Amino acid sequence: MASSQPHPNSGARADDTNNEWALATLLEFAGVRSLRHLPNTSYQTIINRLTVDSRDVATGSCFVAIEGTRTDGHRFVQRALDQGAAAVIVQADRCDLHDDRVIAVDDTHDAIARLAATFYGINNLQQTGKLALVGVTGTNGKTTVVSLITSILRAAGLSASSLGTIGLDVSGRKAGATTDVSSGMTTPPPIELCAALAQAARAGARLVAMEVSSHALDQRRTDGLRFDVGVFTNLTQDHLDYHIDMEHYAQAKRRMFDQLDSCAVAVVNADDPRGRFMSSDCAGPVVTFSNTHEKSDVYAGNIRLGAGGTSFDLHLDGDSTTVHSKLIGMHNVSNMLAAVSAAHALGVSLDAICAGIASIDCVPGRLERVECSGRCDVFVDYAHTPDALENVLRVLRDLTRGRLICVFGCGGDRDKTKRAPMGRSVATLTDVGILTSDNPRNEDPDAIIKDVLVGFGSHGGCERLVHIDRRTAIYEAITMAEPNDTVLIAGKGHEDYQIIGDKRLPFDDRQVAREAALQAIEVPA
Repeated sequence: MASSQPHPNSGARADDTNNEWALATLLEFAGVRSLRHLPNTSYQTIINRLTVDSRDVATGSCFVAIEGTRTDGHRFVQRALDQGAAAVIVQADRCDLHDDRVIAVDDTHDAIARLAATFYGINNLQQTGKLALVGVTGTNGKTTVVSLITSILRAAGLSASSLGTIGLDVSGRKAGATTDVSSGMTTPPPIELCAALAQAARAGARLVAMEVSSHALDQRRTDGLRFDVGVFTNLTQDHLDYHIDMEHYAQAKRRMFDQLDSCAVAVVNADDPRGRFMSSDCAGPVVTFSNTHEKSDVYAGNIRLGAGGTSFDLHLDGDSTTVHSKLIGMHNVSNMLAAVSAAHALGVSLDAICAGIASIDCVPGRLERVECSGRCDVFVDYAHTPDALENVLRVLRDLTRGRLICVFGCGGDRDKTKRAPMGRSVATLTDVGILTSDNPRNEDPDAIIKDVLVGFGSHGGCERLVHIDRRTAIYEAITMAEPNDTVLIAGKGHEDYQIIGDKRLPFDDRQVAREAALQAIEVPA
């Protein structure tokens, strides 16, 4: 374990972008133990950069060899040494080079997480009470819950930032390019993650709410961090291309709760069958939330759902109040309860909780309404799992007076088993389903669509159209829509790109929908 005492190295300060560490001090405070004896001169080496990419190695760099899903960093150890690395950290069972600069450890995934948290001063900020972290994990709802928590904290007058799928938000604005958190990962790798947290701290943040993905937990990206509150939203089918089955997927999510210490609060969804599993061995207090069970610690009653928003009676700790939100749908009631529970665990008042929830008009790419000159109702949503897509479709089905038209696809090189269930949801709940490409990546778009079509079968009376080109599909939906119809463009949400092959091309569903509406007005069908 890392030392609980503040380190003396000025380079560890989160407000210092020119970090320099003596190797011995860095290893000590990170709690990383070398399995080989190193000369004293090696321990006195100065480290000014951490990297897992041998191409970035320069004088003063510490290169950590990580075995990834596509390549193994141990293949590039010699290159890093040749390029002047001050230190190279390897996994003992993967490399037997005997260079004075090579440090062998049990697990380099664990090492890089701890080294990054120390190098950027994150664990020092946490140990001295200057930075608190709220981690949110689950299949669906992470981005919305993080956005709600951040809004609530700011309504309480606290300096809070958020980090996740839509990037790093510092004080209500998206951060600049100081750190690379735009790779598309829900939770960045340890170096980028800790650099982003340091950037938030430099901007004045004292609390950061962040999304924590199952990939990140499985790959130990957050092992160097201490969460003050951990939140579990739900667990439904996703990422089985990586986790193999739902049991392994659940175990990865649970890892965050197993690592909470006795002072941390676990917040879990009592409506999800896996909620109890997540928190069963937590060392500290557990708070449950529910929109169906009054025996939960935090629950909603008298829920009113409508096209203009949602309201419900919030009950917690014997108190009750009415919550009003512009977010729509029962799934967002659950998201709000998760955020309420986390904020309450941090000591936020009911008044601030209500104000923070009420202040959010929408979360980018989450049932985000797109203004299309009154032609029809158009929403863009990130739903890319069977459960998320069904939830959104049910919400819009209840609110739609005319036809419900859905444009959707499934990502390539990802879990194939969710494609047919997504097709089944669209066939059952919509009037028109337009199949198209999502992010096909290196997979044949025709093959992806064939997998989705299996789910259509003979379900419902849904009209089925296919346009591989996503722009064409969106134009088709907007053009055919009439004033009482609703169009849902699902799968990509906030994303402003489309990945085709190895190319990341500019593409924003919201912008394309607006363009399609203008064209439909200018050239009526």
